[in-house]
Order: sequence, then C-alpha cells, then structure tokens
Amino acid sequence: MKILHFAIEGMHCVVCQGHVNRAVSSLRGVSSVQVDLLGNSMTVEASDDLPLERIVSAVEKAGYKAFFKGGEAVLDEGDSVAEKETRALRGRFLVSLLLAIPVCWISMAGMLRLPLPDALAGSLLSAVIQFVLATPIVLVNRDFFIRGIRAAIHASPTMDTLVALAAGTGYLYALASLVFLGKTMVSFETPATLLTLITLGKWLEGGAKGRTTAELRRLRSLAPATALLLRDGTEAEVPLAEVKAGDICIVKPGTAIPADGIVVGGHSSVNQAAVTGEFMPVDKQVGDQVIGATINQEGVIRVKVSAVGSESLFGKIITMVEAAGVSQAPVARLADRVCAYFVPGVLLVALATLVGWILSGASAGVSIDHAIAVLVISCPCALGLATPVAIMVGTGIGAKKGILFKSAATMERMSHVNLVVLDKTGTLTEGRPSVVKVAPEDGYDAEGVAALAASLEKASEHPLGKAVVAFAENDSLELLPVEEFRTFPGMGVAGKVNNREYFCGNLKLLREKLPDSSATPQEVPGATPLYLFDCKRLIAAFWLEDTVRPEARDAICELQSMGVECAMLTGDRQGVADAVAQRTALATARGGLLPQDKAEWIAGRRRDGNRVVAMVGDGINDAPALASADVGIAVGQGTDVAVDTADVVLMNSSLWTIPQALKLSRDVLRTIRQNLCWAFCYNVVAIPLAAGLFCSWGVSIPPWAGAAAMASSSLIVVSNALRLRRNSA
Repeated sequence: MKILHFAIEGMHCVVCQGHVNRAVSSLRGVSSVQVDLLGNSMTVEASDDLPLERIVSAVEKAGYKAFFKGGEAVLDEGDSVAEKETRALRGRFLVSLLLAIPVCWISMAGMLRLPLPDALAGSLLSAVIQFVLATPIVLVNRDFFIRGIRAAIHASPTMDTLVALAAGTGYLYALASLVFLGKTMVSFETPATLLTLITLGKWLEGGAKGRTTAELRRLRSLAPATALLLRDGTEAEVPLAEVKAGDICIVKPGTAIPADGIVVGGHSSVNQAAVTGEFMPVDKQVGDQVIGATINQEGVIRVKVSAVGSESLFGKIITMVEAAGVSQAPVARLADRVCAYFVPGVLLVALATLVGWILSGASAGVSIDHAIAVLVISCPCALGLATPVAIMVGTGIGAKKGILFKSAATMERMSHVNLVVLDKTGTLTEGRPSVVKVAPEDGYDAEGVAALAASLEKASEHPLGKAVVAFAENDSLELLPVEEFRTFPGMGVAGKVNNREYFCGNLKLLREKLPDSSATPQEVPGATPLYLFDCKRLIAAFWLEDTVRPEARDAICELQSMGVECAMLTGDRQGVADAVAQRTALATARGGLLPQDKAEWIAGRRRDGNRVVAMVGDGINDAPALASADVGIAVGQGTDVAVDTADVVLMNSSLWTIPQALKLSRDVLRTIRQNLCWAFCYNVVAIPLAAGLFCSWGVSIPPWAGAAAMASSSLIVVSNALRLRRNSA
C-alpha cells in the first residue's frame, strides 16, 4: 500500500467534498480517502499498482482538478490552491461589480427614481446595453456553469449547479424576452446581481476559511527551509528535504533546529514553545535531545540528526493536527446525512415552486423569479462548514497551546468529561524523585547497596529507578554488569549480578518474592520506599521523595470549579498517595495499584453510569488505564507507548493544560451546535420565504436578496467559528 497526497481545486462546499470522496473511493485498489475541504487537499491510501492517472481522472470526471504532490504531504500546497482561488474570485467580483452597477442602474432607475437619460428609459437601447454588460459577467463567472453542468451530467449536483441553474435561467429568460418577444423591460439585473453577490460571498468566505487554518499555517512556517550541515569538515547549506538521519547540523543562535536529534557539541538554551507551548527556554548540552522547529537562542550547537520529516516529533504534530482537522465529530452526522440529499431536494422544491406559481395564474417572470430565489437562497455550504471550520480552528488553537487532539470525536468526548483521573509520578509530581535516605541491613554498607541497586535499575525507565542510578553516579560509584534483566510491571526489576539473583522494587514485589520476610525498615513520612533484596533476605531500603508540581492544586481546583471530579491512582503506597492528595486538594486517592488495577478502577467508574472518564498519565504503566478511559491524555510528551495509546497529547508538563483542553473542547462543541442550529434554521425558514409561501402576508424575497442571504449564511458560520480564536486569546 502507498500513501498519496493531492491538492484539489474547485471544492466550495461539503457536497463537493463528498463527490470527490465518492469518486476516488469507488476506484479498485483504494482502501481509504480523506478529503479536506478547508485545506483543499486529499490523502489516498491505495495499492501499489494503482496508477496516479486513474485517481486524477476520477477527480476530474467529478468536476474538479487534482494535482499530485508526492508520497508525503506538502505543507503549504493546499494553502496555495486556496489562495489562488481566492485571488481569482476577487478579480471576478471586481469585474462583475463594475459591470453590474450600470445594469442595475438602468433596470431599476424608474422604480428607485434614479436619474436616467430619456433615450434609455424603457427603450430597446437600454435592453441591449443591459445585455452587453450582463454577458461579460456571465462569461467571467463561467466556472459556476462549467462545474455545475458537469456535476449535473454526472448526477451529482452541487451548489454550483444551483447557482448555474438560477443565473442561467434568469439570463436566458431575459435574452429570450428581448430577442423573441421584443420586450424592452427585461431583467438582466437578476443574473448580474446573483453572480456578483455570490462571487462576493465566495471571495469573503474563502478569506474567512483561510483564517480558520491560520494556526496550522503558523505551525508549518516554523519549520526551517534549509539546514546547515557539516560535511567533510566544511559547512554546507542544503534544503531541509535533503537532511538525513545521522547528519551533523550546525545550529546558530536565533535559528530553528532543522530536525530531531542529539546535541554532540556546544551548549545553549532552546525555546520549545513551537512544540510544547512553554516559552521558558530549556538548557541543552552534549547528550541532550532537541526537537526540530524549536529555536536555538544562545550558543552554537552541533546536532546529530535522529529523525526528519514526518518521522520527527514536529512532523508527527503536524500530521496529528491535520488529521484531527479533517475528521468529523459524531454531532455532525445528521448534517452529513442532510447534505447528501440537500441539493437534489432544493432542485425539486424550485421546480415545485415554478409549477405552483404558474398554476396559480402568475406570470412567467414572477414564477421564474420565485424559483430562482429558492435556488440561490438555499445554502448547503452553511451546513457543510458548521463542523469543519470549528474543528479546524479548535485544533489550531490547541496546537498553539501544546494540546493535540487526535480526532474530532476525541474533542467531542472530551467536552463531556466529568471525572479526571491522574497518575502521580510524572503527572501530579515533577517526575524527578531523589533519594533522601539509604537504609542498609546489617552486614551491608550504603555505598555497596547503592551500587548494586543502581546496577539493576540502569536498564529501567521508571523514575524511581532513574533516581537511584543518579544517586549512585553522583557519588561516582562503579556499576556492576547485570545478566538476565527483567521487569515486573508496577512492582520493580530483577537481574543476576555475579551469578546471584537480586530484586529491586516496591513492597508488593518484596512480599511476593519473600513472603516469609518480616523485615520492614522504619518509614520516612511522605517518602516512597524502594527495596533491594535477594532470594533469602532484605538487603536495603531506599527512600525517595518527589516534588508536587507547583500548579497542581490550582489546576485541580479549576477542574473542580468546572464541575469535574478529580481522583489520583498510583502504584505508590497509600501513605504517599494520601500525602500528595492533601497537598493537591484531591478528595480521592488510591495507592498500591498495579497497571491493571488502574484500568479496572476506571472501567468500574464508567459502569457506574453518568461518568465520562479522562485518564491522565505519562508512562508505559499508564497505557492500560489510558486505553480503558473514555479519553486518554498523555502529559509532557510522555513515552511513545503512552502517546500512541492516548487520545489527547499535552506537549508540556503543566497541569494547567488539562482544564485548558477541557474548556477548549467545550467551546468547540458549543460552537458546532450553534453553527448547526443556525444552518438548519436558516434553510428551514429561508426556502419557504423564497418560494413565496408568505406572499399573502406581504413577505417575499427577490432573487438578489436570496443571493445575499446565501452568501451571508456561510460567512456567519465561519465567523462564529473564528470567535474561538478571540475567546482563547
């Protein structure tokens, strides 16, 4: 299978998006298709033997244009297509406006009491001038007719079909009245104003939609275009696409780090706000990892590249944000079903309107005007844009703050969360515990047991194990080779040193391996014990303390003020759990839990009813709990397993991002509901008004007003979504 990326030209509404999707999905060899209306792009997963030409041809037969951009997404190509279309619409509007003004002036001068030369008042000359001015408006906006007719031929009518039918009918009726009936009072202003106003609406809508992707474009722009490589002892500036893993990059102050890697020379401070949302610089020296697209602030550093492009952390962030932006929230399913039948339904209503007015005895002109009004006032665009614009704005805002939602469905579930469960180590605490006491048993010395424990923990990823290793290294203790190393999830590690088996872990591991042992060293209040023992006896106890994050209490109080219950689950002993809970205002704290125990506790709370649970964690041992929750949240970049399992990734370690993520998701879902409500209500009210059902009450909508209303409805939806940016500032 291969992943192919295309830029798509000509999509204007969700109906267009659906047509492109269906056209490509129907091809043999295509397993999945993602079409991004706002990004003007398409991603296709297809078999290796499927020719590109078949995909491009399928899109073109559907009435659109496709441009192949390679096996990796081109970050700005979709934007360039949108910008080109927006510029074209602006030019079309200006030409149309320049010509439409005199058409409307001549046609409506008598009704509006506007000055007009006597030679033009109701004369054949005025009708001819209107025809001469209106025809270029039709020609300059021919794309509506080309796409609309092509879509109709393929039995897949779109918004362009409605516009083409409305403007074309108005133009041909006026022309027929002039040529065949000899009328001088013709209505060329109808197609002229329709096309001008609709083009204006599409131009403004394009600009507004462009602003919905502003944060994503900002993210993309952070990646440098080139990298300074050290090759054969000389510096060479190369395009970023040519950088490979293993290359040595030279990063000067004030420039962006081109790719993920490890510092192999120099030291500096790096601003990681592009990835984490935290603006405080982080010191980097030899051996430290750096992230692509972050900014080197001070000294010159040399970086050995470890990951580039889509494999880098920055590339994965872009991919995740884009995937979330094109996904659909479950709340929008009704709108999707309605949009599938919307345009054919409008065509039937317009036809019924035309026939109904003719049967009622109205003139052909009046009947056609009402039918045209129905065609142009209906707006599937508002329904189609209601969800994606809000999702795109929301994901962009989240990415700016270091909050990554993997899908729109995740965002919707997050908005309903009323129970947040937090891990302790690395989540509520700094995740950097330190050894505060070493208690060796009789016959052992502190340095010897520290070296032995550190040797066992050297291969461990657990923060407590790393703290023991750091303690030994700070004392320059020599570590011993370990054979047959293995781990006990949630309990500790084991291995052989000098052909003797040793264990290092918590009280559960001690009781499991030494059930007959009664040794229990004196406790250190608030500290976590780590026991070193062999198959016969306890050797030593290490007591470690971790610092509670300074923002933990305030962040939890903020969640509680939002109506969210908070709880802590930890593998640490209950005494430590209670101490942390007291410092953080947590009402519920459960200690001594294995990974599966955490998952079972969460599953139980979900079964209790009325509980939508979010689990917040950062380690491998949190993966089962993350998977069992309604929403799994990985904090502080976490481990790869935690990030892969989680639904939401918080790129910085601040607990404030949790209430921020919850508030953002609630704001996005509220905006989606507002947009859908407006779009449904608009069409339910506007279409009957345009059809003339309320003419007996003196209420009617002329075609030009219908065109203005249609354009405005889409703008209202997009503008409402853009309010999220202002509210989140």
